[in-house]
Amino acid sequence: MKRMKISGYILMSVWIWASLSILSWAEEGAKRPFYEYPGNYRDNVNGLKEKFKESFGYELLDLDEEWRPEEIERMQRAFAELPPSFYKLPDLKGFYRISRIQVNLEGRATPPNENETDDVKGATFPTFLLVYRHEGSVYEINVGEDPPRIEFYTPLFYEEEADFRNIVHHEMGHAFDVTQGFLSFSKEWIDLSRFRILNLPALDGKEKDDYLYTFLNDPEVDNYAPVSTRHLPTYSRSNMQEDFANSVAAYVQYPYFQYTHPARYEFLKKYVFRGQEYFPAAPDAKGDPVSRILADLDAGLKENDWDKVMNVAVEVSRSYFPDLEKKIVEGFEKKRAGDSSPETAYRLGVVSCFLLDPGALTFRQNLIREGLVSLEQLLKNSRCHQMARQNFDRMMAQMPPLNVYFFRNDGKDEIQFLDPVLRVAQARGYVTRYHWKVYLEENPDVILLEGDETLTQGGNGSVRLVLKDNQGKVVALPAESKLVLELTALRAHRETFKRFPSQPVKVGFVVKPWLDYFGPKDTSLKVVYPFSQSLLEKRH
Repeated sequence: MKRMKISGYILMSVWIWASLSILSWAEEGAKRPFYEYPGNYRDNVNGLKEKFKESFGYELLDLDEEWRPEEIERMQRAFAELPPSFYKLPDLKGFYRISRIQVNLEGRATPPNENETDDVKGATFPTFLLVYRHEGSVYEINVGEDPPRIEFYTPLFYEEEADFRNIVHHEMGHAFDVTQGFLSFSKEWIDLSRFRILNLPALDGKEKDDYLYTFLNDPEVDNYAPVSTRHLPTYSRSNMQEDFANSVAAYVQYPYFQYTHPARYEFLKKYVFRGQEYFPAAPDAKGDPVSRILADLDAGLKENDWDKVMNVAVEVSRSYFPDLEKKIVEGFEKKRAGDSSPETAYRLGVVSCFLLDPGALTFRQNLIREGLVSLEQLLKNSRCHQMARQNFDRMMAQMPPLNVYFFRNDGKDEIQFLDPVLRVAQARGYVTRYHWKVYLEENPDVILLEGDETLTQGGNGSVRLVLKDNQGKVVALPAESKLVLELTALRAHRETFKRFPSQPVKVGFVVKPWLDYFGPKDTSLKVVYPFSQSLLEKRH
């Protein structure tokens, strides 16, 4: 084996540099004293852990990272906002401190790219598997062997306080769901959220085999649970568990949640928060939420209460309210017409970055053209930077569709997927064309179907399309053959003709002519817990 040689000159240079550094440090020792932690660090950490356990009933456990005093204090503040119904949840013993998640979203033990999980803040376990049992015609929720736990990762503790609390409350929403028998799978939650069973047979599945299933959101429903500003706008649509956990965080932190999502709010108030409320309802609480929000906006604009104006814009941005956003932009225009001061222009420009109506972008552009605010000023705000043209062109425009599913419905072959960028593309003047082709897995050169569909308007991000050929004709795909669907989103600007194709998404499937792809709407789900003797003894 070839050995690496290091010259004596280099070694000597390193030694001299180190020696001079030590001498320099020694001379300045009196000026630069050691930092000395007040008291016994380990005793302090253990004391904070014990206080947390006494208050809420959970241990803080060290794994490859240790809990630090400031982290425990932040956890204490976040949990103090939750009601006693979240304390001492059955089987949930504690929270683990880990540097990063050890599995990715697809359950692989080692992520192919280590960076893909670096931004995950927390995760709740155990995992579960959704299985349809042909014998008995039962839809099961098969819970994993691991006891309930939450892992918190290093990126969480770099978050701003509000985002930190949101993430902790979100994960506790998952924990409450898991330990209370999966409320998110209850008939009442399914009915109010309008998720629907989609059967997912194996590629080689036979008519009487068991198979997996999932739940699809309803594209006709504009608003699922409001999302954090850190989440993709379609995050609550991905599955019922995220919809439930986002609703829990919204109940605690979002004042308009009770008006914009009354069914979810009342469910959580009854079954999760045991009657505790965080935002006192106004006397006319059952009034029109749009009128209520606009009244708050008008008051904020009239009083130059920019915190109130910002709160309105942020809360509206969490869901899909295109008509309301248009009225908010009109309110901004009236305010600017009556007050053209640099402060007002800057404030309105920043707040408009939270709105995805195309008029909000035009509003900002006019502020810049008229010299009332500079682009550099606006880009210093993180949200405005996120919504800027360069960020869209470089990153967002090329984001591929997510959660792509094939199914046959009423004799037609269809797909449904999530497009988190759809609204932003519309706001920036782009139309989105979805192009698909279907070919045999064993012979990709044999194209069975190729077509596209263009959406000129935005939307809530949930897209359902009938697969047609280039002439717009519906073509039935062959049954019992292994097929591949390749789907690409192409963003094209109406005026500049810029084009941004996404990376293609590939989905393997087999058309099953004997299968009802959509399960019945009124189906009770059976939770199957792991065959762990200790857990079974507790539950029986």
